[in-house]
Amino acid sequence: MDVVARSLKEAECRLKDIDDAISKGDSEIQKFYQDSVIFITGASGFMGKLLVEKLLRACNIKKIYILIRGKKGKTIRERLDDIKRDQVFDHLRETQPNFGHKIEGVEGDVAEIRLGISDHDLKTLKKEVDIIFHLAATTKFNMPLPAATLINIRGTREILHLAKQCSKLRVFVYVSTAYCCATTDKIGVQLEEEFHPCSIPPATLIDIVEKVDTARVEAIVPGLMESWPNTYTFTKAITEQLVRSMADEIPICVIRPPIVIGTYNEPAPGWVDMSCANGPSGIIIGHGLGILRVMYTREDKLLCLVPGDYANNCILAAAWDCVERRKSGDEDVKIFSVSSTKSGVQLRTLTKNLKQNDLKKYSPRQSIWYCQTYITDNKLLYHIFSWFMNYLPAMIVDLIINVFQIPKPKGITSFVTLYKKVDKLALAFRYFTCNGWRFNDKNIVELHQKMSPMDQKIFNVDTSTINWDHMIFIWFLGVKKFILKESKLIDDYAIRKQKVFKVANYAVFFIYLYVFYYIFYSLYSYFK
Repeated sequence: MDVVARSLKEAECRLKDIDDAISKGDSEIQKFYQDSVIFITGASGFMGKLLVEKLLRACNIKKIYILIRGKKGKTIRERLDDIKRDQVFDHLRETQPNFGHKIEGVEGDVAEIRLGISDHDLKTLKKEVDIIFHLAATTKFNMPLPAATLINIRGTREILHLAKQCSKLRVFVYVSTAYCCATTDKIGVQLEEEFHPCSIPPATLIDIVEKVDTARVEAIVPGLMESWPNTYTFTKAITEQLVRSMADEIPICVIRPPIVIGTYNEPAPGWVDMSCANGPSGIIIGHGLGILRVMYTREDKLLCLVPGDYANNCILAAAWDCVERRKSGDEDVKIFSVSSTKSGVQLRTLTKNLKQNDLKKYSPRQSIWYCQTYITDNKLLYHIFSWFMNYLPAMIVDLIINVFQIPKPKGITSFVTLYKKVDKLALAFRYFTCNGWRFNDKNIVELHQKMSPMDQKIFNVDTSTINWDHMIFIWFLGVKKFILKESKLIDDYAIRKQKVFKVANYAVFFIYLYVFYYIFYSLYSYFK
C-alpha cells in the first residue's frame, strides 16, 4: 500500500474511532448540546454545513434553524432540500436517515435590517433559540467596502440585536478569521488572542455606508484600509470590535480560524464543498488538472492551515467552554485562534507532497496537462513563466479549438480567460503566501486541556495531532472526489494521460529551448 492510500486508510480508521466515541453519548460537550434549539447563519457554506452535520451526528439536538436567502429562482424549501441532499450528510444518512426533520429553514438575508426575517419567524426564534452560531459573511477579498460592511458588520449587529431578545439564550459564537489582524505593520509578528484597535468605530462605518453615496465611500477607502490587504480582513476586524462593544450580558466567544481546507477525518476524509474551489483548494484543483503551471509564492513561509473538522470542533467546544466559564464568574469575551503554525507547516510541505510520484497515479481523469507546478517569489519571473507556460500555450490551444471547431472542456469558455482567473486568484493569495505571521493559540491549548478524554476524541481541537504530509494527500483526494466528482481513486485512463502529457511537456520544453537558441543565435549573427 503506497503512502497516499495508507493516509486515507488511517483517516477512515480515525473516523470509526470518533463514531464509536460518539455512540456512547456520555461526554460533557454532548450533554451541553442535549435538546438544544440552535440558530445558524451561513449554514449553506462550507463551514456551516460541517457545523450542522456534526451537531446532528454527535449530539442529540432538538432543532436547528438555519438562515436561508432565496436566490436563482428557488424557494426556501427547495434550497433547504438542496442542502440536505449535500454529500456532507452522506455519513450521517447511514445512521439517521430522517435527520432532515430537525432542520428548519428561516427565510432571510444577513445584509438586510432585522436580517430580513418575518415577524412570525422572529417571534419563534426569540422564544425557542438557546444557542446562536454566526458564520455568515462574504469571503470575497475585494468586494466593495459598502457591500462588505452591510454583510459582515451590519449583519452581525442585526443578529446581536436578535440574540439579546432570545429569552433562553445560553451562548453566542461569532466566527471571525485569524487574518483579521494580519496587517502590513504586523508581518512577521506573533498575533495574540486579543482585540486589536481599528481605524474607525463600527457604528461610524455603518452610518457612513448607509448615508453616503458609494463614490464618496470608495474615495476614503485607502485611508481607512491603509494596513489591511483587502476589504474582507478589514471588515472582519471591525466586526470583532462590534462584537466586543455589544457583548453586554450575552455570553459570547470569538473563533478565529485561519485558512480552512478539506477535512482530516470527518464526516469523510478530505471533504470539501464546491464553494472551496475559489479558495486554497483551487490550488489543488489547478495542480491536479495541469492548469496551475506556476505559482507566485515563497516555499519557506509558514502557512496557517486548519482542516475544516478541527475548526468546526473548536466552534462547538468553545461554546461549551464559554458557558462553563460563566458559571465560575468569568465573563470575558474570549478569542480562540485555531493555529497550525506551531507545527511549522511550510508551503514546501504542500509542494513537496504534490510532486510525489505516488500521487501521480491518483491524478484526475479531467486533467488537461501534466501535473507539475513551478514556484517562484520573483514577480518578474512569475510573469515571464506565466506568459510562456500559461498564456502562449493557451492562445495556441484556443486557436486550434476555434479553427477546427473542437468541443471545449466543460466549464471553460477559453483557456486565456481561464489563466486570467488563475492569475487573479494567485494575486489575491499572494499577500498571505508571501508573508508570514505566527498566531498565539494559548486559549485553544487551555480549552483542549479542560476537555475530558472522551471530548478530546470527539471534538479534537489539537492541531499538533495532524500529520501534515498525510493531510495534503487526503486533501488532494477529497478535492478529486467532492469537487471534481471523480469517485474512482485510481483511473487507468488518467494514468495513461499523465504519461502522454509528461512526454508532451518535455517536448514543448525542448521546442522552447530550440526557439530561444535560434532567436539569440540569429541576433548574435546579425550584430556580430
